[in-house]
Amino acid sequence: MLKRANRMTSLLKTSMVSVLWDDEAQGLDVRVVTPNVLDVRAANPWRPAEVYITHDAAQMMDRQFSHWTADRYRLRDWRGAVIQEQANPYGVVPLVPCFDYAPNDRFFLAGGDDLISSQTAINIALMNVHRALDIAVHGMPVATGVDDLHFDMPGVGKALLLPSKDADFKIVKPESAIAEAMAVIEAEMKFLGITYGLSSSAFEIDRPAESGASKVAERTTLEEHRRDQLELWRIVERRVFETVKRVWNYHRPDAPIPENATLTVDFADPGAALSETERLEAAVKRRALGVWNEVDVLLQENADLNGDRKEAVRLLQKKREESAMISNQGNSFDV
Repeated sequence: MLKRANRMTSLLKTSMVSVLWDDEAQGLDVRVVTPNVLDVRAANPWRPAEVYITHDAAQMMDRQFSHWTADRYRLRDWRGAVIQEQANPYGVVPLVPCFDYAPNDRFFLAGGDDLISSQTAINIALMNVHRALDIAVHGMPVATGVDDLHFDMPGVGKALLLPSKDADFKIVKPESAIAEAMAVIEAEMKFLGITYGLSSSAFEIDRPAESGASKVAERTTLEEHRRDQLELWRIVERRVFETVKRVWNYHRPDAPIPENATLTVDFADPGAALSETERLEAAVKRRALGVWNEVDVLLQENADLNGDRKEAVRLLQKKREESAMISNQGNSFDV
């Protein structure tokens, strides 16, 4: 759900993660709430004082609004009248704000309009390219020496009758700058992609071979963008955890999360693509330095373990027992 929140925030610049309780499932209900159904009052964008969530309906009179503050919850009808009201048992607004970049004094960040304007420009340019391509393929009919322009065009098995011997008819194929237009469209898409943290090569159909230095240079800007994002999402992860703890402890006092429990987030660093030999050599060196042990090596090689260190220890123990059995039985053993 947080991955979805990250994507929606990158697109919309602002979103919220709602942490509520599902009575039917007897568990947490974590969702992403987008700006189109949000109204927020916040002197500090990171700590909104009031949040309104619109629950849309087919009929205007059936529309309702959830109104959250730190001490109260109110359900309002389409006119704003309170239908239901109760104390907020969590003591905080159970919605965590997510921002694509650090906010100043505004909760809803500006941005995203370039996506719409660029998409419109690309659509118009593509329409013009298709029109030029249609003319380039089929040509444009040209008639000279004809007074009456309302004559039937020839079709399959039909002849065109010109009104006089001086009249002329031909198909002309004008020069079209289709390649130049496509280059402009590709450049527009690249600029937009870089703005949103994508590699410029993501939009290249025929990508030429690149040197290692070129690839490193291309990743530099993207890595800086990623570092900025990580600092913001560390805050989000921590606030989501604190909200989860409050909601869970209220509804599950029999199995509470300790109040002094904290969350530490260690985002994985993307590494270069290595061959199997390079990967194993790196693992051996890390083990020799004491940074890794056999469990870390197995977790790296077997993604299906999902980081389960206990399961990795169990598998390593089983392999050692099998190896010992094979050594004791020599070359004769049953599998």
